[in-house]
Amino acid sequence: MALPRLHEIHPGSFDDLVINQLDQVDPSPGIEALIAMGGGTVDQLLIATAYAEPKVKVTSRDTQTVLAGCNFGSGRSIETLAKLQYQLRQNGGIYAGAGAHMTLTSTLGFLYIEEFGAKQDDKEGADISCTYVPLFDGTNLPLVVNTNQSLTGAAAANSVHAMSKVIFENSQLEGVQSFRVKSGLEVEIKRADGELYPRICVIKKRAPTIEVECLNLGIISTLTLGGTYPITNGLAAYLQRVVAGGGRYAANTNNHISARATAGSYKVESLSGSKGDNTMVKITAMQTGGPLTIATATTIP
Repeated sequence: MALPRLHEIHPGSFDDLVINQLDQVDPSPGIEALIAMGGGTVDQLLIATAYAEPKVKVTSRDTQTVLAGCNFGSGRSIETLAKLQYQLRQNGGIYAGAGAHMTLTSTLGFLYIEEFGAKQDDKEGADISCTYVPLFDGTNLPLVVNTNQSLTGAAAANSVHAMSKVIFENSQLEGVQSFRVKSGLEVEIKRADGELYPRICVIKKRAPTIEVECLNLGIISTLTLGGTYPITNGLAAYLQRVVAGGGRYAANTNNHISARATAGSYKVESLSGSKGDNTMVKITAMQTGGPLTIATATTIP
């Protein structure tokens, strides 16, 4: 009898940073094959590993926890243990008991945030996306598969945030429908000395942005369509914490999240309209001279 083994993702950890409210976990082994060919045949004669460059994409709704535990502008080195967990479903039930599950572990790596944001009327709240680069510690594979495991931690909603207002040059930008805050981090991963796996991951470029979509054509009269427009007082985008069983925490309480661009330029990305629909304006604030300013426990003006 063929019985599928069904696993669901379970809260993961990166040293002492535990990430809950997971939407998606996507490990990629990043294996490139070394293939030997030879004259006299059309067939491959030998296949081996040329190198491996694994990465793990993680998407979560635990936005505040991740922002507090991983620096948005410079990431976080993982030096003890990263653990991804997969919970086995029980045939005829919910989940199997202890000692039946699977984990992927890594003893060394680099975690960085790619982006976070929210949409108007989103039914699950703000989300955040990260990338983890497992590295070779000289002994263990960058990602080790472990079977017959007991899980650690329990699923929980630590905090949920929804889209709030955007302040553009000291005034509220009306009609906002969504915003995405992007770290703009580009990393370089290197191997050396004939090894198959990387030992180092560094940030080689940082180009942070805040992208805002709004139903407000008036903004283009300020920014124009002829070029970039200088940031003077800045742009700030806010996420408002949700009250369990209710609405939102008050704006003047320290429960909210903000992202602020303070130097650089704005540009209009697009004007998108169609028959019977409303025209959407997309603008981008491009930060210069350093990362965006992120606050994980702030008030909303």
